[in-house]
Amino acid sequence: VLQSRHAAFALYGLRSLTREDLPEVKAILAELASRIAPPPNTKGPKRSQGVGYIGEPFNPQLLSMAMMGLRGASSKVYEVCSVLRALTPHISAPQTGRLDGQAVGTMLFCLQGMSADNVEVRAFLSAMATAMQGDLLMMGSSGGVESLADGLMDGG
Repeated sequence: VLQSRHAAFALYGLRSLTREDLPEVKAILAELASRIAPPPNTKGPKRSQGVGYIGEPFNPQLLSMAMMGLRGASSKVYEVCSVLRALTPHISAPQTGRLDGQAVGTMLFCLQGMSADNVEVRAFLSAMATAMQGDLLMMGSSGGVESLADGLMDGG
């Protein structure tokens, strides 16, 4: 059974690949995304009888590790966006725990090069902002997705 740490390690292992547009890499990303994503009609990670679904939350360290695998990836690649979409509900899942400064910094760093105009990127940032609400980690007085998104470089 694939567990969240296995998925995080698998994504982390892709970190040095510079061609996320290769068919083989796309296939791996698509498969991981399908197993990471919560089943339909759930708000976050829950045990499921679905085939292959991980069914357990990612902790902040595993979320950071998973995102390291996407570092430098383009948000123009559908499968990259699928992984972001799959990871997003895990950010705000109660079982995930509090996002510490290191996790936030790592995840934001790994979004460099992705476009803040992308729906999945913005949803990921929104989930991060919501998870950080009320924390000292909020960036700037305006808060919200816009202040986080402004820091991204549109290279994706």
